Amino acid sequence: MYEERDELFCRVVLSFARAKVSFDAQLAEYRKSDSMSFARLDDFVEHTVYNLKEDCHFLFRQANHHQPNEQISGESLFDISVGSIFHELMKIKESVYQLEHYAPLYSAMETTADRSDARPYERAFLEACRKIIARARESLPSDLDSVEELFGDAADNLKITLAEHTTNRLLARMIVDEEELMKKCFAVDDVDALLAETYSGKLDEAHLAAARDYLEGGWYEKAHREARKVLDIAPANIEAAQIARKLSEKAAKTVTGEE
Repeated sequence: MYEERDELFCRVVLSFARAKVSFDAQLAEYRKSDSMSFARLDDFVEHTVYNLKEDCHFLFRQANHHQPNEQISGESLFDISVGSIFHELMKIKESVYQLEHYAPLYSAMETTADRSDARPYERAFLEACRKIIARARESLPSDLDSVEELFGDAADNLKITLAEHTTNRLLARMIVDEEELMKKCFAVDDVDALLAETYSGKLDEAHLAAARDYLEGGWYEKAHREARKVLDIAPANIEAAQIARKLSEKAAKTVTGEE
């Protein structure tokens, strides 16, 4: 059976990757259209990012009590980065709400302030409204840039953390299973680049770990595929050869009806 902490760690990795990819998509749309959907952003912040933050705090904060002058772990850096992302996005939410809901109302009221008989308090109110919307419009691009940078920092810190968790039996299989998501999140062209970085350049060990877990879970085709990858890298690997041979024989028996 897997350790509960190992399962939670992999869930955090997946949750972060999905959050980063979702934010990147929303940011790209904003830069193209100069607008963001408050409803979409609100759901993203209050559910996706909030749950990620809470899982990170539960998983990492209990085990990482940083002392002055002590080296900061990858886990602590990642946890802090995720917390910062959440709170920055909360501020961005307010700006987006102002622009989406109040800017049209203020715009519709502009003619009131322009009337010759407009009362002083009406003009003062509309001027204050203009300033509020101007600040929101002006701050939004730089605030989004800051969150983009924080997500990038968090991804770098997560890479460090992945390398600290190679004893996690689920990790290699999770990375392989979520290949496209991992490539987008960590900006790599090939998932093997991430596996190699995580497993200190020992790509054969990464694929062997995935093969073991696939085999234990009964995913025989995937286990055979990963074992063959190991043998492509390290032809003398005895365990990978045994897995590949065992599964080749099993597949042959299935075809002939012996099983």
